[in-house]
Amino acid sequence: MSQDRPHSRSGPGATTGAWAGASGLDPNAPVAGDVHPGGPLAPDAGVPLPGDAIPVQPGVEYVDKADHDRVVEQLTSERDEMRDGLQRMAADYENFKRRAAQQRQQASAAAETQLLGELLVVIDDMERAAAHADQVVESHPKVAEGVRMVQGRIEGIVTGHGLERIEAAGTFDPALHEAMMVQPTDGVAEGQIVQVLQSGWKLGDRVLRHARVIVAG
Repeated sequence: MSQDRPHSRSGPGATTGAWAGASGLDPNAPVAGDVHPGGPLAPDAGVPLPGDAIPVQPGVEYVDKADHDRVVEQLTSERDEMRDGLQRMAADYENFKRRAAQQRQQASAAAETQLLGELLVVIDDMERAAAHADQVVESHPKVAEGVRMVQGRIEGIVTGHGLERIEAAGTFDPALHEAMMVQPTDGVAEGQIVQVLQSGWKLGDRVLRHARVIVAG
C-alpha cells in the first residue's frame, strides 16, 4: 500500500495533511539557525549590519553630517572660550591675593615705622632725663634709678620691634650721620666724630633718623 509523503515546509500544503498529523510539528515553526529579521533566533537582532541604512525612528529629529559637524565645532569653541575665561579668572584672583598681601604688609610696616618714629622723641626725653639723673644721683638715688629703669624698658620695647641705635663713633658716614658742626680738635683726625648730639636709629636697613654729630675738621 502506498503512503502519503509529506510536502515540503515551503510548499503551499505544509500546514495540512498527513505531515501535521503524523509528526505533530508545525512545519512553519522557526528552526535553529534560520535567520528571521527581528525574530528571537536572529543573531544581533535589531542591530544594523555594516552597510545597512540606519532605520528612521518616528518622533526623532535627524540632522545631516554637515549640520552635526557645525554644531560640534560651535560647542567646542564655546567650551574653549569658557575654559580660557576660567583660567584668566583664576590668574586674576591669584594676582589679587598677592597684591592684597603686599598691601597689608606695606600698611603694617608703615604703621609700625610711624609709631616707632614717634617713640624716638620719648627716647630722647628719657636720655636727657637719665643724663640729668646721673648728676643728682647722690641726692635723689631712687629718682635716678627709676628714670634709668623706664629708659631701659622703652628701649627694650622698640628694639624688640627691630629698631636699632646707629653707632656714632669713629669715621663720619653721611649715610648714617648728619654733621651739625665741624670743629678743629687736637689729637683727632679730620672726619672723625667728636661728639653725638642726638642718637640716630634705623629699622632694618632703613634709616629712620640720622645721628646728629660734631665732626673734627
